Amino acid sequence: MKLATPYIHDSRTTQRGFTLVEMLVVAPLVILLVGVIIGFMTTITGDAIATNNRGSVVFSAQQALDMMERDVRLSSGFLVSSGPVATQQRPPAGTSTFEASSNYLILEQNATSNNPYSSDRKLVYYKNQPNACGSTEAINNSLRVKLIYYLYKDSGASTGTLYKRTLVPSYSPSTSDDEKSTCSAPWHANSCSDGFVTSSSSPCRVRDEKIATDISSLGLRYFVNASSSTQTTNPAEANSIRIEVKTSNNAAGKAAGFTGAVRASKLNPSEALLQAPVKPIVSSVPTSPTTMKFVWEVPDNMTFYDARYGINAACTTVALTNSRSSSWEVTASPGDTINFCLTAKNLMGSSAAQQAIGKLPIWATLRMQNDWADYASSFHGFGFTKTSTGEVFVRGLVARPTAYTGAASVIATLPEGYRPTHDLIINTTAYKANDATASINGEAMVVVRRNGDIQAYKANPGQINHTWISLAPI
Repeated sequence: MKLATPYIHDSRTTQRGFTLVEMLVVAPLVILLVGVIIGFMTTITGDAIATNNRGSVVFSAQQALDMMERDVRLSSGFLVSSGPVATQQRPPAGTSTFEASSNYLILEQNATSNNPYSSDRKLVYYKNQPNACGSTEAINNSLRVKLIYYLYKDSGASTGTLYKRTLVPSYSPSTSDDEKSTCSAPWHANSCSDGFVTSSSSPCRVRDEKIATDISSLGLRYFVNASSSTQTTNPAEANSIRIEVKTSNNAAGKAAGFTGAVRASKLNPSEALLQAPVKPIVSSVPTSPTTMKFVWEVPDNMTFYDARYGINAACTTVALTNSRSSSWEVTASPGDTINFCLTAKNLMGSSAAQQAIGKLPIWATLRMQNDWADYASSFHGFGFTKTSTGEVFVRGLVARPTAYTGAASVIATLPEGYRPTHDLIINTTAYKANDATASINGEAMVVVRRNGDIQAYKANPGQINHTWISLAPI
């Protein structure tokens, strides 16, 4: 029978732990080591956060500059004011218009049917200004939008957010036929701040575009052209701009800031900026004895005209409405005074009415023929007129320097509307110096033909060289 071998414990193989004394010695060392590691990691992490923040600040400023430079290049000009805007699109300060300042960059840009940076974009033109939509619409006036970069800061804040707002003028679809009708719909849309986008009464369906945050200041300096170093205080005179953006932020206890700038010039040809028109300059000139023509210059800034006139009265009769015409003729009687009132207008507003006064002369003049001329400046010159009842009168003392040959000599020709229906023979007064012959001194005969010719007629060969002939009886 086999007996079990008893277990014998070997004390030499037993594992021994840390004593309390050892723990008290080692623990502080471990804590110190961990603290050093944590401090090192914190420093590395803080530096990484600060570095990342500095990069973010630089990127934010550069992004803002890039976007503004791009829009400047496509703009048709810089504006002094946005003009009146909808209540929901007013500046953060609550004023009725955006005014060019260090916080507002106001650009005007041609509206396009697609994103203006897309290769298939096309300009949006107004209908019938002056051509119908189609192959010739490219010479029409174009619809223009306003892009407004503005810096918004909360009260007491040192930095803010840079936004871009789009203002699109009211327009009508091409199926309409009024001054706001366009050949195509613009890609651009009115934008507002967040609080007004969802409002049913708001003109906006999109939010203002957020361009960059942590912007501490926006600086704008305008120049007449790209090579100029002289600033202009009037943005409308500028073709180039220097934009400066400053950003600032704090992260991981470290401040980060960046200042960037760009000089940009508009690439589009210089165009007349759309501003509310000023009073037009109107001149008048008689084009016939009974017609007064009023003329004015039509600028290329989508200007239309309303006109009224009055004959010997105030301007009450409508002449033009939403017209692009540069002239208007008024028919009246000789001696009448014509008041003409012209108002210029466009999508930005209307000018005050400009009044012009034209007075038709009672006596109209004609070009005399065959060397006939007025006898002397101390007498009435040759002229003709028509009364309101249709009677035509001729006046003046006329003479020739030499005798005329043939039976008759044409003095002048009356225009249509002043000619008789039958030939008229009129005896009139004549005078030949140093000639006592009664047949020559005292009488002459004038014939007015149906074709308008006024003829000095010789009744006999002796009547050949009058010193003067009076046309007053005609």
